Amino acid sequence: MKMQFTLPRETLLEAVHRVMTVVPNRSETPILEHVFLRAFDDGQLHLFGNSLEMEIQAVTETASGASGMTTVHGRKLHDILRRLPAGVDVKAVMEDGRLVLYAGRSRFQLATLPADNYPHFEIHGERAMVRIQAAALLDVFKNTAYAMGRNDVRHYLNGVYLRMSGNELTAVATDGHRLALADAEVGPCEDHEVILPGSAVGVLMRLLPELGDVDVTLGDNAARFVFGNLSFSTKLIAAKYPDWTRAVPDNVRGGFRIDAGELAAAVNRAAVLSNQHCALKVQVAAGSVHLTASNPESEEAVEILDAVLEPEDFQAEFGIGADYLTDALGLMDGEVLIQLLGDHYVNRITRPGETDRFHIVMPMRL
Repeated sequence: MKMQFTLPRETLLEAVHRVMTVVPNRSETPILEHVFLRAFDDGQLHLFGNSLEMEIQAVTETASGASGMTTVHGRKLHDILRRLPAGVDVKAVMEDGRLVLYAGRSRFQLATLPADNYPHFEIHGERAMVRIQAAALLDVFKNTAYAMGRNDVRHYLNGVYLRMSGNELTAVATDGHRLALADAEVGPCEDHEVILPGSAVGVLMRLLPELGDVDVTLGDNAARFVFGNLSFSTKLIAAKYPDWTRAVPDNVRGGFRIDAGELAAAVNRAAVLSNQHCALKVQVAAGSVHLTASNPESEEAVEILDAVLEPEDFQAEFGIGADYLTDALGLMDGEVLIQLLGDHYVNRITRPGETDRFHIVMPMRL
């Protein structure tokens, strides 16, 4: 019997939309522009999208079907489904080597490529398998991904470092100017560490649900995340992550507590008159924080904010990048604790009493 399946337009559209997240618009390998479809006699339909770097599999139930597999151009299939009227059932049938879609009085005949030529992901050397709450994993990525490199020649910085140890997942990202760390509790697992590419982290942040669990498998060459009816696989960055602890001095020179929203707003205002590097001078003394920005046109902005100094007589002066500071503050609300570390006043930003995450902003020379 010919491969065929029938299911509501909305169900098929959602599945195609998810796998299209990783399908390239243009590729020198034409089959990568296709989605892989495999129907089963038991009523399941599996869909795959693949870029050779990442793969998404979606599983959905069909009203009826006959087993078979093929590939079809993903963008064309997605556009057809998106433009069909809501509520219509879509029947797909293989006829003479083409996939024919029937929806109401509409009929679409799509070219296919051999399913046997479609690439699939394999994970070699599975090292760690763990379950984590989807909300916790999403929170970890939101609090670290902003700090990773973008097209950095040090390719290992263009991703998020993950370390599994005992019942803890630690994520770290840095571009050399700032650093972010976040921890989350996971189920028992073997010790293992990997670097997830930034593109993969971005896809996960779009796909991860707010509820439910995620089953994570880390291997030597790839990682897989399974949640709901989706499975997301990605190649890893093959490199050793630098020792990030060297960027975080142990000695605390002092610090201050301040409202994150008020500080971010003041930094944004002052930055209007900053130089091309968005550098601000920060002076901490006498229960206040002074922000000063200036530029080659001799223009100047000054912002003065109340703060609780720790200790009360603490004084400091340093330069900092406005953008780097507001990126970190944008992830926090309410009171934050900014501690100045080491001889050069490295900024460590946390919520008071919080130990499972922090943000580091390196000082700038004024």
